[in-house]
Amino acid sequence: TGPCGQGGWTQGVRRGGGIWKGLKEVVGRGRAGSGGARTHGDPHAKKEEKKGFFSKLFSPIPNIEQKYQQAGLNLNFNMQSKKLWWVGSFISLRFRENDFYEPRQEGWFFRRGGSMVWGGFFESNNAKKYSISPEFIFRKFFNFYNGNSYQFAIRQSYRFSSKLSVSHRFNTNPRFNNIGFTYTDNNNEIIFARRTVTAVENVLSAKYNFTNKMGITLRTRHYLSSVNNKEFFTLKDDGKLNPNSTFNKNTNRNVNFFNVDMVYTWQFAPGSFVNLVWKNSVFDFKDQVENNYFKNFSKTLEVEQNNNLSLKVIYFLDYLQLKKHKKK
Repeated sequence: TGPCGQGGWTQGVRRGGGIWKGLKEVVGRGRAGSGGARTHGDPHAKKEEKKGFFSKLFSPIPNIEQKYQQAGLNLNFNMQSKKLWWVGSFISLRFRENDFYEPRQEGWFFRRGGSMVWGGFFESNNAKKYSISPEFIFRKFFNFYNGNSYQFAIRQSYRFSSKLSVSHRFNTNPRFNNIGFTYTDNNNEIIFARRTVTAVENVLSAKYNFTNKMGITLRTRHYLSSVNNKEFFTLKDDGKLNPNSTFNKNTNRNVNFFNVDMVYTWQFAPGSFVNLVWKNSVFDFKDQVENNYFKNFSKTLEVEQNNNLSLKVIYFLDYLQLKKHKKK
């Protein structure tokens, strides 16, 4: 669940920083992940995987007879060229599921509709000076509030020399007519909302090595997450939703995070290091949604910042060497 409580369906954790593996780990709960689908060391390799998944509670939750959680089918296809370029695609069918966590209260569950998920990716040879890896994923729900979403990510890196390299990663994940928890009122009623949920992440990294024992790394990250509610519902005991026209509390969310991390490292002796670290962090939260990305970014930089400078020295002491000196 993200900072806005929207409950994302991708995790954004793939080799190289993309979303491909992360989605399939969520879709297949690790049973059809892409990690095993790539056949390294075999140029022009192809691999196809057909797998399904099914999950239920080990033991029932009090006040809930349901134990079934989710089930689905996955089909993955990956191929590597002779130039060590990767291309792949997958399709996943997810059946109706019982979500025991979205209501945020024990003893409740939410019936989420079935959906179809499709995605594809391309990845160039990472050994080259310039490499690129775009990825795209689309999800469509069946007869469930006309919900749909997509996720697009692109990673680029350029190695100027053996000393200097730069990389950039962009990731956006808008979800339309998304259904999820938004509030618990004074009558202990659980309020859900149909909303537009947006997440955007920009990460720029650079690395420079002065010598083989001394270098500096810089990482800047801006993350935007917003929830714009359109319609409210009350969760019923059977996991379904009833329209709620009386709820009028503003539960919109607009959250920005901006971080800068710079680390200077010097290995002055075997196993001994000096680390000088500068961290800058900014957090901005509002209940009014700002759809313009650049306005979000500029307003975030105007917020009060938190700066931290730290120095850490690690020195390796060889006990055997000290013992020899004592004997002398």
